Amino acid sequence: MGGWNGYLSNPSLQNGITPAEFRALGLGMRAPAEAAQFVGALGAAQVALALTGRSVRRGLVGDKLYFDTLMRGAGFAVPRVQAVMGRDAGLRGVASLTRFQDLRAFLANDAEFPLFVKPVQGQRSDGVMIVTRFDLSTGRVFTHEGRMQLKEFAARLAPWAEHGVLLQSRLQQHPDLVERVGLAIGCVRMITWRDGQNLHRLGTFWKVPRQDAVADNHWRGNLLADVDMARGVVGKVVDRLDVAADAVERHPDTGLALSGTALPGWSDLMEMTDHAASFLSGLPLVGWDVALTQDGPVIVEANSSPSLDIPQYLTGHGLLAHEGVAEVWRKRHAKARAARKGKVAKRLSVLAKRRPAA
Repeated sequence: MGGWNGYLSNPSLQNGITPAEFRALGLGMRAPAEAAQFVGALGAAQVALALTGRSVRRGLVGDKLYFDTLMRGAGFAVPRVQAVMGRDAGLRGVASLTRFQDLRAFLANDAEFPLFVKPVQGQRSDGVMIVTRFDLSTGRVFTHEGRMQLKEFAARLAPWAEHGVLLQSRLQQHPDLVERVGLAIGCVRMITWRDGQNLHRLGTFWKVPRQDAVADNHWRGNLLADVDMARGVVGKVVDRLDVAADAVERHPDTGLALSGTALPGWSDLMEMTDHAASFLSGLPLVGWDVALTQDGPVIVEANSSPSLDIPQYLTGHGLLAHEGVAEVWRKRHAKARAARKGKVAKRLSVLAKRRPAA
């Protein structure tokens, strides 16, 4: 069943799977019925839309300032926002930096370093920076990339300023994890789906950071780890999305073992994400990115299209093995087929009316 012919004849093809994903998921070696339970990155995005339904609340998590305000107001632990650049923060105790002079004055007088800087509406960690200090006498900003003049720093953020840039207090990772992976924060992604009154957890994984990582995205060279959802214990760790990838036994920078690590505060993380999913019930599908700090779990951000395909590579189980998800997916395909048939029938009817009488 392997190879190109196997790909073309496999029922998983309708799930948005590319040839590269077909190989990486090992679908050519699986029975067709089992292979049909897997989705590719495109299929995962389509499933996410199907699970979200007609919700119009995706903007609540897409705009990080709105999301922060909402979750903070509800009493959830979130990173502290010190200032917003390019946009009126509209929040008491948060500086609004709408002019260059405002940015300069904030960094010189009010900022508490280190700062984590990220666009309000950015994706894939584009535009993120870490600022460690500002030297007023030279006008230099010190970041994870080195030092630069304040005007250069402002110019780097300018493309994102229209919708706003958050300047947050950088979180401090739990000491147990600092020892094991370094200072860089690596969030746990917990994916929840509310189907009516029922709450489902569709997957979880830990984005294991390298020591010099400014963000924990896999494309930045970080690792991915399966996590036992019941116990919060790390399972297989990989450096690439491929079911055949060898497990990374030790962290490349610290040399300490990763598999078998018990993530601190796991029961609190589970309780927090369950509560958050109930609070944000108007958005059925959410991928919660949670940092594990010394003070407990902190919700960093949330995603309405939460990479549903990634857990498949870590567990070897297809997303559509979940019967509830599979049922939504089947209904989506049935509706699409009916719509296509309706369009064909309408077109044939129009053509028949145009046909001259015999």
